[in-house]
Amino acid sequence: MNFARLFQEASHSYPHEIAVVEGSTNITYAQLRDLSDRFARSLQDHGIPNQGNVAMLCENSVRSIAALLGCMKANVIPCMVNTRLAPAEVQKVLANFRISLVVWDDAHADHVRGILQNAPDCQQVFVGADEVPEDLLAAGACGFTRFLADDDAPFALVDAEPQDTALRLFTSGTTGLPKAIAHSHAGLTTFIAQYAFAARHGCGHVEVAYGGSPIGHQAVCDITKRLSCALTQAYGSTEVAIVSTLTGVDHLVDPATGDLRAYSVGKPLIGVDIRILGDSGEPLPAGASGEIWVMSPGAMEAKRNAWVATGDMGHFDENGFLYIDGRKDDLIISGGENVYPAEIEECSRLIPEVADVAVVGEPHEKWGEAPVAFVMLKEGAVLSDQDIIGFCKEHIARYKRPQRVEFVSSFPVDSMGKVSRVQLRKLL
Repeated sequence: MNFARLFQEASHSYPHEIAVVEGSTNITYAQLRDLSDRFARSLQDHGIPNQGNVAMLCENSVRSIAALLGCMKANVIPCMVNTRLAPAEVQKVLANFRISLVVWDDAHADHVRGILQNAPDCQQVFVGADEVPEDLLAAGACGFTRFLADDDAPFALVDAEPQDTALRLFTSGTTGLPKAIAHSHAGLTTFIAQYAFAARHGCGHVEVAYGGSPIGHQAVCDITKRLSCALTQAYGSTEVAIVSTLTGVDHLVDPATGDLRAYSVGKPLIGVDIRILGDSGEPLPAGASGEIWVMSPGAMEAKRNAWVATGDMGHFDENGFLYIDGRKDDLIISGGENVYPAEIEECSRLIPEVADVAVVGEPHEKWGEAPVAFVMLKEGAVLSDQDIIGFCKEHIARYKRPQRVEFVSSFPVDSMGKVSRVQLRKLL
C-alpha cells in the first residue's frame, strides 16, 4: 500500500488536466507525475533510506509539491515543518528525528544553517527561485533541477506497509513546542476515500474546499456567484485529519429561514464517529454543548480507531449538523454560566463597522470572570464601546455580553497565524 498511488492513478486518468497553478505557470497532472517520479528516483540514488525523514521548509510551489509527492512515492517521510517558526524552534522540533535531507526555499536559509549545526551530513535540495547562498552551496546544497534524476522512466512506487508513516505534521504548539503527528499510508488513504465520498454525494462537483472557521452566509453567496463554484467546508485537526464536511448545497441554506446549518461544520464523514461529552464523560443530547470527541480511521497512526479529545467545544442540532462553540481552554465561566468567545465574536461581526473581534476572559470580583472584546474597526469607522456592548445585549443573552471593549489596530498571532488569546490576555 502506498498513499501516492491515488495521485498516480489520477495522473493517468487526467494527464492533461491542470494540477497546480503557480503564478502564470500551469502544471498538468502528467507533468507533476514526471517531476515527482524523478524526485523519488533521486532520493533512492542519494541513499535516502526507506522511512527516512525529509524536512520540508518551503512554501507551496510546483517544486515543493513535486518533492512532497516524490517522498511519498519512495516511502520516505516528508516532515512538514511550520515555516513561521524561528530557526532555533525548528532545531528543537526536529531534534528527535534523524533528518536525511532538507528541502528548502529562499526564505529559510537560516533555518537550514541551524539544522546543519546538529546534522552536518544532512543533504539539501533548494526549491526556491533565487540563487543558493554561497555558504550553503559549499555545504552541499543542490538545486532542484540538478537534484532530479536524469532517468525519466516511470517510477515504480515503493510498496509501503499500511502502518508506515506517509506524512509527519506538527501541531500548532500554542502551549509549548509543536508535537509531531504521524499519519500512515493506510490512514491517509482511508481519509481521502471518506472525503471523496462526501464530496461526490454532497454537491456534485466540488470546486473549492476551505477550513479553519465558517464563512458568513452572504460571503458564501458572493463567492459561489463570482467564481461559479460550490464550496465545501472541512473540519478536523492535525491529529484526526478531516472528520466532517459542510456540503455546497448546505452552504446555501439561508439562516434567515431559521435553519442555521450554514453556520455549522456539517456532518461526520462516513466511518467517523463524533460524540459530545459532558464534564463527567457523559454523552450529551442535541443542543447541549460539550467537548467534541472523535474516532476516525483517518486519524494519526497512534490514535486510529481510538477516541480522541479535540479540545473543541460544540453541539449537534436535531438534524445531525455539528457546530463549534469554541476551544475548551477559551471557555469563560461568568457567574456560573458558560460563555463561549465564539458566540460573542460572531455576534459582534454582524456590526457593519467591525472588521474583526476576539474575546477573552478576565478576572471579575463579582462574576469570577467577565468577557472582554478586542475589536478591530474597518478603516474610517467610528464606534464606542457602548455601541458594541449595546448591540450584543440586543442579540445574545445579557450575561454573554462583553463587560468592556478594547479597540486595537491588529491582533497578536501565533506560529500558525491564528489569533493568540494568550497574548491578548497579557494586554488586559
